[in-house]
Amino acid sequence: MEMALADRAPTATLSTTIIHDDGATGYGSPVADTSKQGVADMWLECAGVRQTNYTDVCATGSPARFASVAITDNPAWMFASLIPGWSATVPLRGFAEVRLQ
Repeated sequence: MEMALADRAPTATLSTTIIHDDGATGYGSPVADTSKQGVADMWLECAGVRQTNYTDVCATGSPARFASVAITDNPAWMFASLIPGWSATVPLRGFAEVRLQ
């Protein structure tokens, strides 16, 4: 989320790519590793209503721009074999959201 605050790229597509790649790198995962899913999103709200275009100008109401990133993984639990019936993976999810404007 620090990258989202520092970047402030003019398009949501460029910023979500940067946020996604930075999140994957910070997690210790290659950007192209599809076993770990990273989803970045940027959006504009006008008077609390989400708009379709991040770079639009609000006709009414105060503009509010947001960025978020979610990273999910299902790592193998190292002690799973010791407990009968226990799942061998543990679903993990990290999520962060920040208001940019």
